[in-house]
Amino acid sequence: MYCDFQFELTRKQTVDVSFYTSYFKVFTPDGTSMEADKVSFAGNTLNTYRSNQEIIAGVPVKVQAYFNIPASTPMFRALEIDGKRLENVPIRSGAAARPGTPTTLPAPAVTGFDLQLSNCAVNRGVYTCTATLTPTK
Repeated sequence: MYCDFQFELTRKQTVDVSFYTSYFKVFTPDGTSMEADKVSFAGNTLNTYRSNQEIIAGVPVKVQAYFNIPASTPMFRALEIDGKRLENVPIRSGAAARPGTPTTLPAPAVTGFDLQLSNCAVNRGVYTCTATLTPTK
């Protein structure tokens, strides 16, 4: 199950922020607790230990925690984020299942390119041009 959050720096101008899997804990309906299995911050890939990034104030960034629990779980008895607890958190199911690993499309049978340069200009011995590449098979 994926839990998505927004984080926004409000005081310092910039800071290097780390989110660890241990910062996120849930208590399932049967009362057992579980730390997040993976965490992602500011677009980094999900990591099994921590995710960090330097951020700037005033720009919300996405934080995502993954818990290896059934998607059919209706609620958390509690959700803790860095020791701050929310009680009886309902779980909203996604409109569709999360996408799996993207399928890699086969590479087209391109053997090379035809190159055409246009709009060339010289500036101190350096040419700047527009290049048009046309794939060849």
